[in-house]
Amino acid sequence: MEALIKSDEIKAKPQLENINGFNTFCNETVSLNNDTVLTQENDKLVNALPSIKHNTTYHLQSFGKWSLHHMVLHLIDVIGPAHLWGTSYAICQKSMQALFNRNKTGDILSISFLLDPEVRKKSANAFQFLLGITDKIGLKPNHAKCTVLQNKHNSATIISSSNWSVNRRVEVYCIDTNPSTAEFYSKLIEELILTHPLTAYGV
Repeated sequence: MEALIKSDEIKAKPQLENINGFNTFCNETVSLNNDTVLTQENDKLVNALPSIKHNTTYHLQSFGKWSLHHMVLHLIDVIGPAHLWGTSYAICQKSMQALFNRNKTGDILSISFLLDPEVRKKSANAFQFLLGITDKIGLKPNHAKCTVLQNKHNSATIISSSNWSVNRRVEVYCIDTNPSTAEFYSKLIEELILTHPLTAYGV
């Protein structure tokens, strides 16, 4: 069986840099073999990323074979029950239902979202459903796609081209397991939710 990670694909480990007051973490970068991701079944994602290491960045591409919620639920299986923070321009009912199901089983400990206000019109049913399952939610013109999973022992920050929707487009994913990265983005999302409440849009 071909190795998931080849020795010549592991890059050097750059230093932590502070750029204009922002901590930029450039960790050990691992490129996964494209063949392990280019699959027909969503459960093959397990083969592409069977486990994760701390302080490591992983780069994957979906080839339209799986969506963001598949990635998130898989990572929860890997790191254990976790709190979730997310930002997205778009959502869909299927993705929100997937979150609800795992929240109900205790795998997702809490859900906090920052969404673009357009979701109220473009995905009205999914938005109303999300209102019933989130602990915190805010609305602000937004095109960022960031998801943070964090518990006492593990974290995973997903920066992706993919919204919280189902599609067959090629999407790319960057997964960072540095806890400082998760802390930065979770606090950023919390602040944006706090300063852009639903009430500002009459919700």
